Amino acid sequence: YIKDDEILPASRYRVLEIPFGIHSSDVRLSAVSSPKDFYLQLISSLDSLEKLMDDMQVFYKSKSGLSYSDWAIYTPEIGMICVAEYPQDGKWYRALIKDLPCERMVDVKLVDFGIEERVFYNALMKISDEFIKLPEQ
Repeated sequence: YIKDDEILPASRYRVLEIPFGIHSSDVRLSAVSSPKDFYLQLISSLDSLEKLMDDMQVFYKSKSGLSYSDWAIYTPEIGMICVAEYPQDGKWYRALIKDLPCERMVDVKLVDFGIEERVFYNALMKISDEFIKLPEQ
């Protein structure tokens, strides 16, 4: 059994630095909330993100070596990093818990895509070390 306070080797994801200045970078717009709140992904990082997403689907959807009781989050906290199952496509995404609005539900941000969603506790899992290495996209 892994206690919730033992789940994370790091308390946050690394932030990807987008190079600004005289050099240009190709980016993809992944989400827009407002003119001041939008999310970009570097085209040069998309292969790494795609591999991470594929690996996470295999890891979290596979039952071999993955005990739900060891990976479930029973007491989520604001600011906790985790993975969340996005209800619209059933895929697992790296996430950050933003709010605890009501019993058994949390508001999360899918950090690589800028999407915010409300999900049930059972759609959260502890994040494996291997999925923290890539900076937020």
